[in-house]
Amino acid sequence: LGWSREETEQIRAPVGIFPKARDAHTLALSVLAEVAAVRLRQEDSCLPPSS
Repeated sequence: LGWSREETEQIRAPVGIFPKARDAHTLALSVLAEVAAVRLRQEDSCLPPSS
Protein backbone atom coordinates (compact mmCIF):
# COMPACT_ATOMS: atom_id res chain seq x y z
CA LEU A 1 0.00 0.00 0.00
CA GLY A 2 3.00 2.30 -0.01
CA TRP A 3 3.82 2.37 3.71
CA SER A 4 6.93 0.94 5.30
CA ARG A 5 6.81 -1.83 7.89
CA GLU A 6 7.83 0.67 10.60
CA GLU A 7 4.91 2.92 9.68
CA THR A 8 2.34 0.14 9.68
CA GLU A 9 3.59 -1.15 13.04
CA GLN A 10 2.62 2.21 14.57
CA ILE A 11 -1.06 1.70 13.72
CA ARG A 12 -3.19 1.08 16.79
CA ALA A 13 -6.38 -0.90 16.53
CA PRO A 14 -9.12 -0.97 17.50
CA VAL A 15 -9.37 2.77 17.98
CA GLY A 16 -12.31 4.52 19.55
CA ILE A 17 -13.97 1.31 20.61
CA PHE A 18 -15.97 1.53 23.80
CA PRO A 19 -19.66 0.77 24.39
CA LYS A 20 -20.92 4.37 24.23
CA ALA A 21 -19.12 5.21 20.93
CA ARG A 22 -22.20 4.67 18.83
CA ASP A 23 -22.10 7.83 16.73
CA ALA A 24 -19.54 9.91 14.84
CA HIS A 25 -19.18 12.51 17.60
CA THR A 26 -18.28 10.08 20.38
CA LEU A 27 -16.03 8.09 18.06
CA ALA A 28 -14.18 11.27 17.04
CA LEU A 29 -13.78 12.30 20.68
CA SER A 30 -12.45 8.85 21.56
CA VAL A 31 -9.90 8.97 18.72
CA LEU A 32 -8.81 12.48 19.74
CA ALA A 33 -8.39 11.34 23.34
CA GLU A 34 -6.21 8.43 22.20
CA VAL A 35 -4.02 10.77 20.12
CA ALA A 36 -3.68 13.18 23.06
CA ALA A 37 -2.74 10.37 25.44
CA VAL A 38 -0.03 9.09 23.09
CA ARG A 39 1.40 12.59 22.66
CA LEU A 40 1.44 13.17 26.42
CA ARG A 41 3.27 9.87 26.97
CA GLN A 42 5.83 10.88 24.33
CA GLU A 43 6.34 14.30 25.95
CA ASP A 44 6.68 12.75 29.42
CA SER A 45 9.35 10.37 28.17
CA CYS A 46 11.40 13.36 26.95
CA LEU A 47 11.40 15.12 30.32
CA PRO A 48 14.41 14.77 32.62
CA PRO A 49 13.75 12.89 35.87
CA SER A 50 12.45 15.14 38.63
CA SER A 51 14.42 15.31 41.86
